[in-house]
Amino acid sequence: MKRCALITALAVTLLAAGCAGTLRTSNMKSTEPIRGTFDLILYGGNHLQDLETTAILDVAGDPYTIVPRAPEFDYRVMKGLDAVEAIERARAFDLHNPAATAVLPMRVQTAQGTVVAYELRPLYQPFAFEDVLRVSYWESGDGIIRVSVHLKPQVEDMLHSGGGFHIFGD
Repeated sequence: MKRCALITALAVTLLAAGCAGTLRTSNMKSTEPIRGTFDLILYGGNHLQDLETTAILDVAGDPYTIVPRAPEFDYRVMKGLDAVEAIERARAFDLHNPAATAVLPMRVQTAQGTVVAYELRPLYQPFAFEDVLRVSYWESGDGIIRVSVHLKPQVEDMLHSGGGFHIFGD
């Protein structure tokens, strides 16, 4: 009986710790300023039609470091860029796909509202794709924030259903 209570208490503690470490994203107005120095994480972009592509501006000098949950060949990091250069590089990276038409700016915040990063996510042509990504952030301890980037399930289904979608036609 004691063992069962101990396991239950441990499970509840781990669940609570996991939920407490979740970060949230929120949309920004395109006119809202982004200022500061950043470590730019360019995730994806491994081929012309790579939809799992996003740019993350990790606030430099804060107690948090964003680390993608992916093999190192899936992303690259440029450290110490000022906001203007980081945004220019992020936009160019996001818009490399010919179907990308705009960039959606998002804030990444702790539960207390502290901005730890900005995400610039590509949006794709209407009637083809719009916002295709499911991006999750969570604190894993010691100031490390993990990020996971995946296609939304409905986009995966459309791409792998046999009919497929071709950005450039047949």
